[in-house]
Formats: sequence, structure tokens, C-alpha cells
Amino acid sequence: MTEEIRAYARQIVEKSCQVKQGELVMISLLGLGGLELVDAIQDELSRIGADCILYTRDTKMFKKWIINA
Repeated sequence: MTEEIRAYARQIVEKSCQVKQGELVMISLLGLGGLELVDAIQDELSRIGADCILYTRDTKMFKKWIINA
């Protein structure tokens, strides 16, 4: 994981979302393109004492679900 990705994760957790210790954060990921950033965000959440629920969806399955809706 690059330092740039870690910096983005820190920015998201501390500045953009202002997550505090003890909070529960849900992360929703469509596809696997952002997996490295999600991993870094989970590390940042753990560092400040927050918990995380991760929800992922495969894009092929999501497309199939949309078409059949």
C-alpha cells in the first residue's frame, strides 16, 4: 500500500467523515477496484478506535440484478 493511498484514507476518515473513537462506519464497495483504499480506510478506523462494516458487491452480479429488476 502506497503512502498516497494511506494519506487519502486518513483524509477520508479524519477530515471528510470526521469519524470518532467508538463509532461504527459502513463501507460499501461496488467491484474490487477500490480494495486497496478500503483496506487503508479500515486501518485508519482501527487506529482511532472505530469499527467498520464492509459491504461488497461484484459488478457482474449487480448488473445482472439491475437487468432482471
